[in-house]
Amino acid sequence: MPEEVPVRGEGNRMTERKRILLVTNLYPPHARGGAEWVAADIAEYLSAAGFDLQILTSRGTASSARKTSSPPKVFRLLIERAGRRPEDFAGRLRHLILDEYYDPVNAAFFRATLERFRPHLIYLNAPTGLSHAPFLLSLRTRLPLLIHLHDYWLRDFLAHRKLGFLNRSLFNRQVARKESRISLVAVSERVAELYGPFLPPGISLEVVPNGVRPPSMVPPKDDERKDCLYCGRISRAKGLHVLASSSIRCDVLGDPNNEYARECQRIAGNRLHFLGRVDRCRVPEIMSRYRILLLPSLWEEPCPLTLLEAMSVGCIPVASRIGGIPELVAPTGQQPCGILVEPGDAKGLEKAAKSVLEDKARRLRLSNQAIFLARNHFPLNKTLQRIETICRRLMDFRSK
Repeated sequence: MPEEVPVRGEGNRMTERKRILLVTNLYPPHARGGAEWVAADIAEYLSAAGFDLQILTSRGTASSARKTSSPPKVFRLLIERAGRRPEDFAGRLRHLILDEYYDPVNAAFFRATLERFRPHLIYLNAPTGLSHAPFLLSLRTRLPLLIHLHDYWLRDFLAHRKLGFLNRSLFNRQVARKESRISLVAVSERVAELYGPFLPPGISLEVVPNGVRPPSMVPPKDDERKDCLYCGRISRAKGLHVLASSSIRCDVLGDPNNEYARECQRIAGNRLHFLGRVDRCRVPEIMSRYRILLLPSLWEEPCPLTLLEAMSVGCIPVASRIGGIPELVAPTGQQPCGILVEPGDAKGLEKAAKSVLEDKARRLRLSNQAIFLARNHFPLNKTLQRIETICRRLMDFRSK
């Protein structure tokens, strides 16, 4: 059983400090999407709450930047294999078995970290690209395990066309062995729904949406804003080509230096204006200068942080009705703060944006509702407090 580090609490009383090992594919300033920034927020919060936290992550490359205020210890040891697709058969076989399924290098680093740090809880944040080694080794320990589902890596593991049955059998057996010492957290109801058919009965699966910080600035008035902004990864799954096929004029926040971006530019002509990449910390302020955020995604967005950041500064979402997006734009029991369109519908996207731009009263109502929802339904502190509660519950069970 892990030793507990004594620390001095209030009144000079000795208290026990629990150790958490957080494993994530990337960690700021290396980031690819919202999951990495969520990991940083959680790590800082848990450290401030008195936990001894260490981060095990890949060496990564900086694709986005934002300083973290007081980071815990970060060990950038693992190798991320995402994006590698060898052409030859032998290379593909090795990639499937060693890189994606069980990378021995990452397995060795993970084992060594467990032996050195001796955590009370393993927290898998977003291990996509690290192979399944950290996940499989975590299941074999008797430590509590928290799996934060920002995407669909675990579902893909359990639903694999050829190995899914074996994977599910292994997973179910290990879950039964760990009893109540494993919890899954999904970032949206839609993510939880897509995982449902592949999880064993009785496993704890809670929905904890991402949260957003309150803006550090006072958003400009409507008359001071520009019309439309696209913000996000420049990839086909994000649907920028759908936007390019419409007649909407839009500024694009993202890297224009890839073939897909150039394809979208050719389709749209001068209707798309690329602003390039900016530091992550500047994104909310830039969003506040626009009336509408366009999010024409084609894939099942789990819980897009970009959308929440736009809402927090009153930038109205016009977005695809897919994944977890509807849960943010129109939460159950609340008035919507934007307009949802069918994925891939360029005309529908154009019509929705135009309807907002041509009706100032409606625009102001939606903008105010966006700020209200971000502040009252998706505040970052609420997300962090729920994660802390789950961590403590898992570790309390372990100590019994």
